[in-house]
Order: sequence, then structure tokens, then C-alpha cells
Amino acid sequence: MKNKTFGALMIGALMLFTGCDGSTDYSRSQIQMDAQSIPLRAGDVRTVHVKIVDTQASTKQKISLSVSDPTVAHVAPSSCTLSAGDAPCSVTVFGKKPGNALILAEAPGHTNARTSVSVAGTVSEYGTITVSSTIRNFYSGAQVAYPFSITVNLVPATGTDSKRIPNDNPLTVMMNQPAGISFAQGGIQQCNLTTANPSCTISGTIDAAQVSSKAAFSSTISPTGTWVAGNNAPFGAQDDITITWKGNPNQSAGTIEVASQNSSGQIFLGMKAPLFVYLTENTLLESNYWVTVTSTDPSALVFYSYPDGANTPADLQKTDSVTCALSLDNSSSEAFADSVTSCGYGLLPLKGTADGLDTALSVNVTTVPPSFANNQAGLLIAVPSYRKTVNLKLIDNSGTTDGRTITFTNASADKVRVEANAGSANAYTSPSSVAAGVNPTNPARTQAGAQSYCGPTAGGKNACPIGSTCVQGGAGVAKGKTPFLCFWDKPAFANGSGILLPTGQPGDSTTLFIPQWSGITTGPQQIQWSGNYTVLNCPGGTCPSSPTTPGTGPTYAANTLAEVTYQHNTVDYYDVSIINGANYALAFGPTHGQVTPNGYECGTPGESSPPIGVSATQTLSNWVFTPTATSFPTPLPSTDSPASYFAVVETSATTPTPCNVTHPQTTCAATGSSGPVCGWDKSKVLSGTSSFAASDRICGTFVSWATANQIWGWNNNGDATYLNQAPFAFTTNSAVNPAFNGQTTISVSDLQLCINNSFSAYTDPAPTNQPAVMACGGTNWTGITTPSVGYTTEGTAWVPYVLPTITWLKKACPTCYTYPFDDMSSTFTCEKNVVKDGSNTLDYTIQISHPTNTFD
Repeated sequence: MKNKTFGALMIGALMLFTGCDGSTDYSRSQIQMDAQSIPLRAGDVRTVHVKIVDTQASTKQKISLSVSDPTVAHVAPSSCTLSAGDAPCSVTVFGKKPGNALILAEAPGHTNARTSVSVAGTVSEYGTITVSSTIRNFYSGAQVAYPFSITVNLVPATGTDSKRIPNDNPLTVMMNQPAGISFAQGGIQQCNLTTANPSCTISGTIDAAQVSSKAAFSSTISPTGTWVAGNNAPFGAQDDITITWKGNPNQSAGTIEVASQNSSGQIFLGMKAPLFVYLTENTLLESNYWVTVTSTDPSALVFYSYPDGANTPADLQKTDSVTCALSLDNSSSEAFADSVTSCGYGLLPLKGTADGLDTALSVNVTTVPPSFANNQAGLLIAVPSYRKTVNLKLIDNSGTTDGRTITFTNASADKVRVEANAGSANAYTSPSSVAAGVNPTNPARTQAGAQSYCGPTAGGKNACPIGSTCVQGGAGVAKGKTPFLCFWDKPAFANGSGILLPTGQPGDSTTLFIPQWSGITTGPQQIQWSGNYTVLNCPGGTCPSSPTTPGTGPTYAANTLAEVTYQHNTVDYYDVSIINGANYALAFGPTHGQVTPNGYECGTPGESSPPIGVSATQTLSNWVFTPTATSFPTPLPSTDSPASYFAVVETSATTPTPCNVTHPQTTCAATGSSGPVCGWDKSKVLSGTSSFAASDRICGTFVSWATANQIWGWNNNGDATYLNQAPFAFTTNSAVNPAFNGQTTISVSDLQLCINNSFSAYTDPAPTNQPAVMACGGTNWTGITTPSVGYTTEGTAWVPYVLPTITWLKKACPTCYTYPFDDMSSTFTCEKNVVKDGSNTLDYTIQISHPTNTFD
């Protein structure tokens, strides 16, 4: 801590509070909810925290939750089990139709709690803006500017027509500036929300001397910018949030909370879980604490971690105790920003029973000696209130079927292996508070989800949600360089391997199970699992090995992907992607199809014919791949083979047969060397020694189609010895005029990958500060399919250079992703029982079949 001089600021009166825990004196046997009223709109969801206050009883109590008028609102779960002093359990309230009702929380022998709920009109299809609490306390006796921090959340809508707010067009929320409020970071009073990063923070300081009433004042947080423009804007004044600030002339040490993520303290065998240690409502100017948490039964429950530079299962380390150093400095916004108010750890259960094996964590808190805290004589040193014991239940749910079943069916003639490749998840600083997100341009971010750091990269402040692991991702990690992220644990296939035999044989299908209790089930973003499924061929009956390290996909990336984000409290997002290439035809949709007015709701991307799905409004996919001479920025000569510049082949020949420059496919078929197809040599592609020049093509056995996007990914001119010479104009630059943030050009390779400040052509309204040459996209796929909405900006460089290279892909699969911003014709949503039961229980089926390949 830094030395500071406060004069006689805390002398005298503050000493009266030494040893005070700052807690409120509640009556015995009382249930409390943290909201006196809940304003909602139809389709809206809101999290409410329930706790039990009993100064004598310590046994577990079952609290029943209900709604006086279930046609107006629904609450889930319908019960939670707590002891006095436990961290609150989180319940979700769903608005169903306009009206008024009461949320009732009841338990025998306790004073029951009730909260009014008022449901108005329909919620925005993009979701609802919320804050964790609309009442904020501050220390009004401070003679320095007292810091504050407000986390704003975007809670997604629950309907199948819900939409995502993209990273390139965030929703901006702004807080007004009452007298006495100053904002941090040079006066920035706003922050940005997206569906992928649904939390942001507005921070600053309060100068109590300038506040008109030290007792209380109010401020407003409002959506602003393009999302509130126009008559049909999805957000507006109805989304404003009023914050009531209450000044307290006394200081409080607050509370140190120690809790996992499940509201009833349940830890599930076979899944890792988080443990959060965090400081709340502490208004001391300076405070430092050591919090030691110890497993009372290390044979049943331990803490896990991975050392820097190691990420295989054998590298996992276990310990029965951890120590968290909390350090809070409320003397200025700069000092407050450097404070450590949370620690995150990983729990690993080793035992469990169906009814729940009782275990506990012991908690000990000590103040850091003044020689470390640098407290001057007279400053208040107080220990926050905290629970000395945290009770947990270790649950073995292996015999239950409460969750989703994902079925994989092989309709091809090949033996294949299905891989489930986990994406990364948001880390959390408390059971329902999302940690600050990773910059979307950071290369550490994974495609499937991505979000915030954990472990050493986060300074130990964050933990990973249930069913995910804090670890460095990738097949090879660099000590001190590869960031720690939360990777969803790899689900297990019912047949143990994910290997499927050819169609018609026993073993041509399998399933995997996504437990309903997996993932985060509180807060704004309740993801159960996110990642993709890949299908790999087993040549000669020998299947490729499965990666053992997290965040690691197949070595060879030009494959068809089925991508998904399963969500607990709202719709799932799913799609089929051929952005990098295609090896098999995949149809991915709900197991039990349903009719919807919009084909992108509960439809089946990649579907070639019913009955996997019944969304007849969608264009069916014939999976016929036919590259042509016009599939390039500059058309090929009629004597050349368009397919040979997208096909990848392999051969066992020591000296591969090169394709002739003219009529290469005919030449390969005539030689009978090792296969009838002309294309890129897979071995050279993977070794990084292919320059993708026309002369690099060889005759071999077809492996898969690779896109221009993937060909640049394999060779982005990082090695001057093998400069990429593929006929896709990768290094052609277009002028950015006027310059954007100093950027004066954008390359075709940037637009293939949609990077380097390029923006989605669907951004609505269109950006006014970026020229159209930076737009990634600009087609409504006329004659192929119909997007859910049309583009707003035609990419003046993307259309002539990128569109020709992907049109043949879109014709083969109109509902597949063919470029990174192809959302409006490729993203599907669906849910089942979200409002009825409080959780999405939809099952899915993925069908694998052969595409038809044309090698002209």
C-alpha cells in the first residue's frame, strides 16, 4: 500500500467502530429478498437473491418460492436450501404477460418474505439493462473523494426471436453527472455492453462536500447512441435505471463473502467448480485482510490449479488450503482501481453421493499488521463480518437424466470420429458478477466464446464457472506468455470415444450429455457449455487421436464445424460453419423439430431434406461444392482447374506427381499416380512450407475443401521463404479515406478474416466514422437464400475481392456460415421450457453425411 497523510481525518470517532463487523441487526427467523419490487416486461428476466437470517438456528432450511399469479410471472427454481449466514441463493423471475403479482418466499418457522412484481409491455428482443442493486451506499464523512463502481449488465431476452448485440456495434450506457460526481479514466461516464461481454463498469468518485444532500441523491443510467435512434429503436427512456445514493456518516468494515456458484452450495462430482472470496460494503479508507480457506475433508474436496506452462491432465495440482490477500484503498479512484477485492479459486470434488455428501470449508480472517497496511495512528482497523464455516454438498448426479442429450448420427459410408472442442467462458469475481472481458482483438480469444482471464493472468481475482477449468489453452503453451482462460470441460461421449461406424452398422450413432447444472446459472449470462463439434475421417479405419489439452482443435483445420452455445436462462445459439473449409455435410438442429414463423428460430442449418427439422421456410442445402472460374477476384483461364485451388489432397508417394498447368484434373486422372484429384499437398500445408503457388499443386486423394480464409490462415506471409501466392489477391490494399484512427489502408486478407477494424455490413445503423471500404460483407445472397435482415453497408472492397471466393460455398449450404460476419443468414436460436421450468432443456441432433464434390 502507498503511504498517505490524512491528518486527523479518522481520529476519535472512528475508534468507536474498532472491532465492529458492520452488519445489520436482523430479527430472528427471517427470510429476506434483496428487492422490494421487481419491474419487468413480458419476456424479461431478473435475478433476485434470497437469504435466511436466523441468529440461533444453523440447520439447513428449505425455502419455497412461488408467484401469486403464475400467468403474470414465473420464478425458478421453485425452492432453495440455506442456513443462516449462507451466501444468498439466486432465483430468476420471468415476466410472462402484463400484470401485477407477488413473489413469495416461505419456510416453516420463519417470517416469510414477499416482493411485488409488475410486468409491463414486451421486452426488447436484445435483452434488458440491469444493475446488481439500485441502492448504493457511500461514506459521506470522507473528506476525500470517495470512489464508486457500478456494474451494468445486459440480461438476454428469452424468446426465440432474441437477437445479439455484436462486439463491433456495442450498446453504450451512460450515467448522468449530479453535483459531486466525478468519473474515472479522464471523465468517461459510459461503458459498452454486448451479448458476448454482457457486463461493463462505470466508476468514479463522490465528493460528499459537493453533494446537495449528504443523506441521499439520485442519478440515472441510460442507453444512448445508435441503439436508441429512430422510431423503432430497441432501447429508449423505458430502459433508464435510477440509482439512489445513500450517504452514511459512519464507516463499515463490510462483509467478506466465501461462496461457490451454486445457490445451495452444491458441488457436482465430475465437474470443477469455483470458489469466490470477495469483500462487500466496506467503506474504510484503507483495509487489508488475509483470508485462509481450508477444506475440512481433503479426501472429498480439494482446490486445484495448473502451473504456468503446463496444461495436460497430469499437470493438475491439488491443495487443501488457499490464502487470499484482500486489499482495499478508498482514498481515491486511482487507488481504488488498484484494490484487490476478490479472489477466485477452483474446487475439485473427489467424492459424492446422490443425496449429497456434506462437507465444509473453514474460513479464517486476519487483518494485515499496520506495518504492512501503513495505517497511521487513529485509523479504523476492523474485521469484516464473515462465516467461519461454509457448508457444501458434494452431489453425484451420474444416475440422473436432468439435462440435454446431443445425438450424433453417421449417415456416411466412412468410419469417423466426432470431436467436441470446448470454447472459453467468462470468468467471474462473485457468483453472479462477470469479470472484465478480454479485448475481442486479442489473439488469446477463442472463436467459440471467449471472454475473460482467470488464474495468474487475472492476478488471482477471478474464478471459472461450474463445468469449466482455469488453464492455459493450446497444444503448446509458453510459460509467462500464454494467458489463463476458463475453458469448458470436454463432455464425454456415451460410447467413450466419439467414433462412429459407417451408416447401417451397429455403432453408427452416439450421444453426449450436457447436465442441466453445468455452467453458470445466475447472473446475466448463463452459459452451460460453448464450443464446436468436428467430424474427422478415419482413413483405413484408423482414427486420429483426440486432443488432451484444452482449447485445442484438430491439427488440420479445414473442416465443417457445428458451433453452439447452450444457455440456461435463454435461447441457445447454434450454426454450421464452413468458414475454414468443408469435409462432411452436417445438419444441426433440435431433435424434435417445431414449426416457427421464422426459419432462423429452431431451424436446422445444413439440412438437405426434412425431417430433422421442419423449418420449411429455410432454403435446403444440397451440399454440392462446385468452384468455378469466377470463384476468384480475377477469373481463371478456362484451361485451369478452379477446384484445384480449394482442394487439399494427400499422397503416400515419396515424390508426389505435380499437376500440369493446363487441364490439371485430367492429367491427375490419367496418371493414376495416387489419386484422381489435383490440389494442395496436405503435408506441406501443415508443415508451413507451401507457398500456394500453382506449381505447388499435386495429384492425390481428396481430403477436404479449404477456403481462401483458411489458406491465408495457413500462410500469412510470416515466413518470407514461402510467401503466399494463391490467386486470391491477399496483399492487395484499398485506401481508407478518410483515415480511421490513423489507419489508411485495409488489405484483402484483412477482409477475408474480418479483422483490422473491419466492421459488419449488417451494423445498423451504419457507422458514420468508418468508410464503406472497411465493411466486411455487403450481400443479401440474392438467388441463394434470404437473410433475417439486409445489410446496411456494401463493402466496396469486400464485394469484388471476397464475395467471389465464398459464393460457391454458400450455394452448397445456404444456411452455413461462409465468412465471420455471415450472422444474418446463418445464426439460429431455439429454446424449450425456459419460462415454464426456468431452464432451457432442448435436445439436438447432428447428422453426418457425404457432400458432392465437383473437381472441374
